Amino acid sequence: MNSLDIKDFLVEQSIVQKGMVIYEVNKYLILFGVKTSIYFGNSAEVISINNINLSQNASMKLSYLLGSLNFFNDYLCSRILLDDINIEFLMKNLKILTVLINLLEHENNVNVLENIIDEMNNQRIELRNIYMQL
Repeated sequence: MNSLDIKDFLVEQSIVQKGMVIYEVNKYLILFGVKTSIYFGNSAEVISINNINLSQNASMKLSYLLGSLNFFNDYLCSRILLDDINIEFLMKNLKILTVLINLLEHENNVNVLENIIDEMNNQRIELRNIYMQL
């Protein structure tokens, strides 16, 4: 496995600091401080993306996926030794999150949106499983 250094990535050092807010929800999903078109409303509503309502099932999957990515990010950042392997997995986790949001924001078909959520969740599971085998 190649050795990675945080300087190899075009991200700020603050991303790897414990407690960094990757995303937040204030009606809309805000990723790294940038408002997206992903609307959460309140917990009783389904999530909408580009004014397209997801199914309740897909809304729950997306909420779970975002929470899982955030949890894994926090876990990696809390490691006592933030070595090359942890940094590599941190960057891969952040890539899944940013690719997910980018794909969702550029799609207008509800079936494709739901497929994107499923595919990115599969990538999250695969990444987690690889990490747990180390």
